[in-house]
Amino acid sequence: MPSILRITLIIVSFFTTWYVIRRIRKHQLQIEDSIFWIIFSSLLIALSVFPSIVEVAAKSIGIMSPANFVFVFIIFLLVLKVFFLNVKLSAIEHKFQKAVQEYTIKENKRENEEEIKAAAEAAVTKTVQSKETE
Repeated sequence: MPSILRITLIIVSFFTTWYVIRRIRKHQLQIEDSIFWIIFSSLLIALSVFPSIVEVAAKSIGIMSPANFVFVFIIFLLVLKVFFLNVKLSAIEHKFQKAVQEYTIKENKRENEEEIKAAAEAAVTKTVQSKETE
């Protein structure tokens, strides 16, 4: 693996770790989500510090260049992350839709109760008025 790629991986990994920790401190990132990025940065550091891991893995899979293996590995991890984020998003959308439906049902029920109450009050008032005129 070229030394420029190794240096770039190390710099990007440390920057990513610093940025994730900064976001956690500012309460802008949940710890569960940050674990992925910290592990991701650690893996990049390990791959750049120990290039023999990359070379062995690339040869065992049949990839000619260790640099290509690093790119394929990163793309694979990011695709997995996107998939799990989509699963999480779908669950949140389902919960949101359910909450909106429950809110709408309760709101309609409340409006109907108010209409019934108003109609009952109007009927009572009309009855009282008709008895007074008699």
